[in-house]
Amino acid sequence: MAAGADINARDAMPPRLGAREAEPLPARPQLAALLLRAVDAGLVAALFLVPLCIGGRVALGQFALVALSLWIALCWCLRQGLSSRAAWVRSPAALLLVAALLLVALQLAPLPAPILHALSPQVRETLPLWSPDADSGSPLGVWSTLSLTPSATRDTFVLLLAFVLLFLVTVQRIQGVEDVERLIRWIAVSTVAT
Repeated sequence: MAAGADINARDAMPPRLGAREAEPLPARPQLAALLLRAVDAGLVAALFLVPLCIGGRVALGQFALVALSLWIALCWCLRQGLSSRAAWVRSPAALLLVAALLLVALQLAPLPAPILHALSPQVRETLPLWSPDADSGSPLGVWSTLSLTPSATRDTFVLLLAFVLLFLVTVQRIQGVEDVERLIRWIAVSTVAT
């Protein structure tokens, strides 16, 4: 009777932050296992398919990277939703990833002229026809972003977001030494094959 009470008490406890294993609900363990295999398949595809598509440097590689990152993140989120004890593994690297996303977002944000000049004083010299000092009749308007190529910066932001998703799900997926060893083996085989 005491063993049964311990099991019930453990199930009633709130999940620990940073717990490594999320247990699926009893009614859906097969679906949770299938989603975990889908996450692993997505990671393998990201390691093998993206480098074969010229490493994400051309449109096909970028599409493969973004699609696989979204697939992996979706499968992981669905699996976590099926779990009775969904957990989030904290990583100090997440702060760096958020900082990188904020930095790219800052480059795309329209800024007032004094702030833009303070952050990037060369913009006026580089784009004289777009500066506030230019003739007011200029049809070009006023340049207001730090990025001199906003379209390319937006594309890069999408790729960075895909890498962030891929990293975060990989950190969540690694639950032990055997997962690390398996990931390193996949990386080694992908490197040799590429």
